[in-house]
Amino acid sequence: MKDEGGPTSTLVTISLAVFTVLFYSFVIFYLLPSAQLSKYTSAAQIYLDHSLPRHRIVDFSPIYLYVHVLVRNFFSNPNLIIQWLHIVLTAFSSVLTFQILTKFYGKPVAFAGAIAFVVDRSLIVYTHVFEPESLVVFFSLAFLFFVIRRSIRSSWMAGLCFGLGVLTRPNFLLTALFVPFYYRYRSLEGSKWIRSTMCFFIPFLLCLGGLWIRNTILLGYFSPFVMNPGTAFFEGNNPASSGLSSIYPIVLTEVAREYRDQPDVHHELYRMFSRKIAGKELSVPESNAYWTGKAIRYLRDYPAHALRLVTTKFFHIFHQYQWHDLANAYWNEQALKQSWIPTVPLSLISSMALMGIVLLRRNWKECLLMYALFLCQLVFMLLIYTSARQRVSLLFVMIFFACAALEFVLVNRSQTKSLAALLLLPLVIVFSLQTDWMKEENHLWDRIAQSNRFLSGVYRYRSEGKWNQAAQMSAISLSLAPWLLDSRRPANLPFDPHGFLGMALKVFQPDDFSSRFDLANLYLEAGKSAEAEKILKELIEDRYQLKRDQYQSSEPDYYLGRAMLLRGQKAEAIRMFQTALIRTPGDPWTLSFLFALTTDPQYRDRLFKYFDDIDAQFILGKALLATAKAEEASRCFEYVVRALPEYRPALVYLAAALGEAGKEHEGARRYREAIRMRADPVMLETQILGMFRRLAEQQPRNFFAQYSYGVVLRQFGHFQEALQTQRITLELDPANPDAAREIADLQKILNQPVK
Repeated sequence: MKDEGGPTSTLVTISLAVFTVLFYSFVIFYLLPSAQLSKYTSAAQIYLDHSLPRHRIVDFSPIYLYVHVLVRNFFSNPNLIIQWLHIVLTAFSSVLTFQILTKFYGKPVAFAGAIAFVVDRSLIVYTHVFEPESLVVFFSLAFLFFVIRRSIRSSWMAGLCFGLGVLTRPNFLLTALFVPFYYRYRSLEGSKWIRSTMCFFIPFLLCLGGLWIRNTILLGYFSPFVMNPGTAFFEGNNPASSGLSSIYPIVLTEVAREYRDQPDVHHELYRMFSRKIAGKELSVPESNAYWTGKAIRYLRDYPAHALRLVTTKFFHIFHQYQWHDLANAYWNEQALKQSWIPTVPLSLISSMALMGIVLLRRNWKECLLMYALFLCQLVFMLLIYTSARQRVSLLFVMIFFACAALEFVLVNRSQTKSLAALLLLPLVIVFSLQTDWMKEENHLWDRIAQSNRFLSGVYRYRSEGKWNQAAQMSAISLSLAPWLLDSRRPANLPFDPHGFLGMALKVFQPDDFSSRFDLANLYLEAGKSAEAEKILKELIEDRYQLKRDQYQSSEPDYYLGRAMLLRGQKAEAIRMFQTALIRTPGDPWTLSFLFALTTDPQYRDRLFKYFDDIDAQFILGKALLATAKAEEASRCFEYVVRALPEYRPALVYLAAALGEAGKEHEGARRYREAIRMRADPVMLETQILGMFRRLAEQQPRNFFAQYSYGVVLRQFGHFQEALQTQRITLELDPANPDAAREIADLQKILNQPVK
């Protein structure tokens, strides 16, 4: 281990700190969008308003939440203060990076490593967003900085920094087990290694004990964890997840939109779902265990798939591509890609890091804690998912090992140097290649953002009375993200003569594999099985791999099965679904259709085994409704409505299923509940409109039946027919103000010129 210092080192250190502050302040304040509000900014304000429930505090990083609370309590512009705190912490981290590297490598290599650290895009992105990564990186580096020193005081400081790091994020917790061995292997004289170990563990255990005491006070029972590791494990290992970012349950994702005022509400919803299903007040650890159990059962049933999942995660830990689970992080990285800001390709760093891990094996005792940090975070990411937010904590360690490879290449003059370069090149290429999944990920982010922008325009145009423009934008919004069909159609928009799906098909402009699949999906929803089948077979022949996460199935064979079903070929549809299930065992959409078509209980059992009952019932209900088993579908949706009365789509689907089952009166009542809850969006036009039409035909002289039919016609944009129906309604009750108001509104819409 080198120990170089002197004036030159001091000058480089100061220069590096100043450069980092200037560079980051310029990039963050001038090149990137303003820092968006986050769960921590919201949680801190709610905490100060005494409105944050005590049990919710354990959902957040302890140190980072309290930093936000403290800053918000004393400064008028807390977000700016937090942003500068991140920048300063990153500057300190760059200095610590250089100082640590100089203990192992020459100054040129150490400086190169520090620069690679500073200009890394993921570090810039997570310095900008309001997440605790800046603190995690700083405390882990501070821990290393102090632990490699030989004084007792440094051991105290190492323990304190490590403890504060665990209180920020507990990712590196198990690294503490390696510290006594590190002190022992450094051959400190006498029993000094024991004293150093004790001095390290005292502040660390005080921090950890303080966390446990706090959790016990907040929850009323002992809970050692924060930030719910059990649910994170489920997010990275459920059948819909590829292990690359956090994939939530399908229904839970949609329900979260109903609680926009609550920060990071997914944690609360996980508990709410598990408690409603269990029928009792589960503790936080019990709720985590519920979700962990779902994922473990899935992985245990399919060990080959579990191995493939781990392999996928391992590969993407070292890949150039950044998998983001935060929208602002993704778009900030896209902005950096469009700028002139240089960076060292992560594929190069990770390839050199793998080489360095091998090269330093003979000096493993001196580098034990580097190996330990790397191993702990690697295992943590393999257990949950490999998002960029998790990987940024590994950046320094990867640079540390990469510097070993760099110094080897610069210093070594043997033939081994050439061999190392030959081995390095293919690794860099492999870790730089763009895969179908990466294209799919970019497609999802881009199309959802575009679709949401058009949808905002829809509501704006509709509020201005520009019905036709709003309808056109709504169709474009759907064409951009067909998997969001149920949320893309606001009420009271005209789509004649093509209909909503027909207009979306008319404006659709496929330009790559992903959008061609979207077109096939739209064709399926529109009932055009032949057109969908042609595209799907082409995708399968081209071996294009879909990745649709919790939005929809990622198996083309599943959609071929849907196409066969539309053509009435039930046996062929079952065969295609079974093929899809072999490729992705546990796929909830495939399991639900197989049960609906075969009634084989194994498919239903597996669906409920791997997913929570609420999600399973909702997905199964949709498959049963699509296969003309409306009575059974209504029972599934009834369960979801009882569990989540605030979840409007379940009410609409329940209404549709009841109507298809011949229970029109009950279905209409349920639908009226849904539109009282919120008028937008409208969905299931065929089923809902058909149900109200049958009621109107059955009761031609019933005012309420005719009026309700007219309202639903207007909601789905059939204005002329709605006007005729409401005129009949007014004849039945000439004094009724509701019918008169409907007629006036419809006349206003119909008299507006088409633009």
